[in-house]
Amino acid sequence: MRKVVGVALFIYAVMLGAGGTAYYVLSQRQPPAPVETQPVEKGPTPEELAEAQRREAERAAKRAREEELAQQVDALKQQLGSKIVNGVTYYGFPSREMPAPGVYLRPYTCYDGNGLNVKMDIYYHYTIDDGTNIAWIHGDHLAVNCDGQSYDFALNKQNRHDITASDATGLSEHYVMTATEPMLSMLKQAAQAESVSIQYYQAANGKVRSHTLTADERAHIAQVMQLYKLMGEQLTL
Repeated sequence: MRKVVGVALFIYAVMLGAGGTAYYVLSQRQPPAPVETQPVEKGPTPEELAEAQRREAERAAKRAREEELAQQVDALKQQLGSKIVNGVTYYGFPSREMPAPGVYLRPYTCYDGNGLNVKMDIYYHYTIDDGTNIAWIHGDHLAVNCDGQSYDFALNKQNRHDITASDATGLSEHYVMTATEPMLSMLKQAAQAESVSIQYYQAANGKVRSHTLTADERAHIAQVMQLYKLMGEQLTL
């Protein structure tokens, strides 16, 4: 009997020891690391989608306008012709051939790679057989009438170039200047007017030479001003 009790007590002791050991081992284990959850990516809001669509529409409209401008500008450049001098390109530059006697308004557009402007070219030509007997005017004013709207521009005589023909049969007076804002306004109106007339005169002695612009001359002004406008828009895009 004692032997049975002893065995039972031994088994019980062993079980207690095994239980304690298991408890100790389990108590020393690190708790499992928390599972990291990936943040849920939120899609764009309706407002963000609308803004992205608006920006893309603006870019598409800009690209379309750039292509349209390039085509229009190229066509006008072809019509006007060009001349490059010292890195400056002149569109619609007047012919160097001597025109018939009279006074002419011959604007053209200039671009130097950075700046854009319009030049006002005023040219008076006289020959001894043109029937006017005016000869030198030494004009200091240009008056322009566009469909009844009058303009008068004072000219700086220091900018005038006087030329006498080598055989003394004629003479010329020539002004070239960068068009001021009032001059640009006049040219814009002249480009749309049905009738444009000019008077080149000297205020002191009253000498004057007049001319009514032809349809071709008005068309030239319209092309020069349209090119100036479109190239200006290109530079801002």
